[in-house]
Order: sequence, then C-alpha cells, then structure tokens
Amino acid sequence: FILYTVIGVLLLGGCSKKNDNNDNDNNTTPSQYFSVLIEDFSHTDCVPCVNVDNAVNTVLEYYASQDASPIFMEFHPKPTGFGDDPFNLANPELHDGRMNWYYDYYGLDNVPQLFVNATVLSATDRNDVDRIQQIVEDAKNSPKPATISGSASLDGDSIRLQVTITADSSITADVFCYLVRETITFTTAPGSNGLEEFHMIPAAQFEWENP
Repeated sequence: FILYTVIGVLLLGGCSKKNDNNDNDNNTTPSQYFSVLIEDFSHTDCVPCVNVDNAVNTVLEYYASQDASPIFMEFHPKPTGFGDDPFNLANPELHDGRMNWYYDYYGLDNVPQLFVNATVLSATDRNDVDRIQQIVEDAKNSPKPATISGSASLDGDSIRLQVTITADSSITADVFCYLVRETITFTTAPGSNGLEEFHMIPAAQFEWENP
C-alpha cells in the first residue's frame, strides 16, 4: 500500500505557463485537494490520449469550480513503439519508472492509461466524463486507512513542506513527494497528436524520510 503526497509548485522552464501574471507574493499554494489520486499516462504522439485528456480535464474543471480537487498527475513514459517527448526527455527515469511500476502490478505497458487511486479504468471508462467523475466520487467517499494533510511554500531556492500523516498502526507505507509543473503550454504542439496544453507534469520525485 503506497501513499502519495503531491505538492504543486511553479517551476519555470523553457516553455510558457498559463497565468504568468498572477500575483506570486503568496508563496503557499492556494489549491485545496482531497485524497484521490488520478494518474494519466500519455504521450505527445499518442492520438487516443487526446480523448482521455479532454475527459479528465472536464472532470478537473468541475472539481476546480467546487474549490476542492482530486490530486492529478500526467506521466509521459516511452512505451514500445513511441519516441521521446519533451517531458520524457526531461526525466525518463521518473516517467518510465512509474509506468514500469504499473507494468509489474497490472501488466500494462502502453498509453493511454488512466488510474484512480491505483485502480485502472477500462478503455471505455477513461473516455467517459460521467464515469470518471463517478469513480472519483466513489473513491473520495470510501473509508481511508490514512490521511496526509499539509502545505508547501517557497523559501528562497527551497521548498518547505509542513505535512501531517495520520494512519492506523497496522499500516506500512512508503511515502513519496512529487514536484509537479502546473499548466504548461506550447505555441506549437510538441508531438503529432496536436495537444499544446499539459497539466501537472511530474518534474521530480523524492522519498519521504522517516515516514
């Protein structure tokens, strides 16, 4: 059983980010999340990934309007038959490693794939806005063996985390923190599927010390 805490921070890179004119004086992330993890495995040359991307974005927009969202990350592994894309090139160990974890667990090694709390959605469900939202709601309302709460703030060149983990004494868990880029937009689509906007791309991962 693996627990993840995901902190979204602004990482400025070689491509533009939406809302660059936002006030950055408040360094603590204002976003509120509930403990459901959506993982979208995509690739800039994956045409079927576009429909999954559109469906997930619609669900996330709904939750954003409710002021509380599931945790979302979009991974870009390089399965057999695919070349590199910008995100995989930037950190292949992270992106391919996460897909390899799911390959070992489920035997899945291609894209698109969509998971909610480590449960894979069928090819039909991952394209269906209503089904994704229902699955997220079911996961949100299910009993939780552990909770992670806290905040992140920027302190010069450092990121400061203040996190509390509450768990039943029977739980054995590995806790990881992901740094994720927020919305990244390109002026020209970086791959053949035409997508120019990407959300919550993992940029770094590190294991929590003394969880």
